[in-house]
Amino acid sequence: MDMFVDRNTLTSAVVSAIQQESSLSSPFDTPPSTESDDSRRNAFPRIRVIKDHVFKELLLGAVDQERHFRSSDCEVLGRSEGTFNHCVILKLTDGRKYVIKVPAQGIPELWNEGDAHVLRSEADTIGFIRRHTSIPVMEVFAWDASCDNHLGAPYMIQEYAHGFTAARLFAIPNGIDPCPPPSEETADVRQRRQTFLRDLAFMMAELQKFTFDKSGMLYFEDDPEEDDAKPPTVGPWYEYLLSSPREFPAFSNTHAFLSSMITETIEGAKQALIDNGPTDAHSMRDKNRKAWLLDGLALFCEAAYSAFPGSKNPTDHPETFVLCHPDLDFQNIHVDHTGAIVGIIDWQGTRTVPRPTGFASLPLCLRADWEPDYSLKSRLPPWTLQGYREDYVGYMEEALEGTASSDDAKFTLHSDWYCFALSSAMGYADQNVQDFAARMMKEVGFLRVFGGTDPFLEYLADGGKYCHVVEMLRREIGRLYAPE
Repeated sequence: MDMFVDRNTLTSAVVSAIQQESSLSSPFDTPPSTESDDSRRNAFPRIRVIKDHVFKELLLGAVDQERHFRSSDCEVLGRSEGTFNHCVILKLTDGRKYVIKVPAQGIPELWNEGDAHVLRSEADTIGFIRRHTSIPVMEVFAWDASCDNHLGAPYMIQEYAHGFTAARLFAIPNGIDPCPPPSEETADVRQRRQTFLRDLAFMMAELQKFTFDKSGMLYFEDDPEEDDAKPPTVGPWYEYLLSSPREFPAFSNTHAFLSSMITETIEGAKQALIDNGPTDAHSMRDKNRKAWLLDGLALFCEAAYSAFPGSKNPTDHPETFVLCHPDLDFQNIHVDHTGAIVGIIDWQGTRTVPRPTGFASLPLCLRADWEPDYSLKSRLPPWTLQGYREDYVGYMEEALEGTASSDDAKFTLHSDWYCFALSSAMGYADQNVQDFAARMMKEVGFLRVFGGTDPFLEYLADGGKYCHVVEMLRREIGRLYAPE
């Protein structure tokens, strides 16, 4: 896997201790199985054998209750699979097109209540956004969060997204070579890309109208598209992973949540060192050193995460939380030939989040160089991304100007860091606090001379006499990523 951040000696010292001695890749992971994650939570082989006529009957039952169409009037145009869903594309003779999504783990043996909560929330959240904004989400016609139905699997039937993905908009004509930097764009290409960026900023800014007192998943008592529907409440959320989903409690203070996640990670890694591996004198010395590094990592994270915006005094200054698309990448945004956005898909896993990572944050497609799987072979280079980030910041400021949420535009520029920091603390998408520390060692100028993370963590862990080092970290990281 190509990584933007090289795994340095911290990885071999700490991560390998957790992986090799305890057989856990992180404290968040379940014990290893003889099967891969894909085989444990991926039922695609079972879903693929569902016959086309079953999907046709399901669609007609949902969108043609008066039975104007027969099965022969419905055509399966194709099937595709992403990481999380098997998708069937269908078309009626009147030209209307639909997509039926079946989750990867959508069989009775794998499906659980956490999965069902996620599907329900996605369907209702799409309806909620469709009812209260002009964001072009795809209408949901029917869904079932159980396996007790005609299909024998959970599903969602949605309107088909027309146009083409924005990934094509940001590739040069041959579709093979990497995107040229903004300075080398033709006037026509630049106009279409700027139309896309402006549309996206203004659409995301519409989410400003929703504020909540906690971060978590939305729960709906009523149909969200009804005029008299009760507003949603916020409750626990589930990371929708191929391995068993983990439930996270809703939280009302970001700093307290981050602190609890980091503590859980560090203490879990220490306990793994104690519980696993040999206990001879040499091994114990090695374990003690690794525990020492973890102490340094805890201090590092305590200092670095203090730069994350948010109320440190929730009693006097309670936080508010906002919505944000969880996977706003090029492939989930559809555009027309002018670059105008005609559809935004894949709202699976949407939840309320801290404002620095909310609707005003950079979309995933513009902060890809902060992702663990970043590669120049498949992504825009950082210098090109930076140009588009600056453009997007300007459009978000324009979209929020004069609104009650105009202050949120100050988060946009550095939201790549805020999103990375939050994901690392949660252990989300193959990220962890070790990766966070390694990246910060490259970002803070004073730390680059160490050539690796371990020497600095050892220095940092050497008692209270180095408290000035902690203050330096707070100051320098705060200076780099303070809201602007």
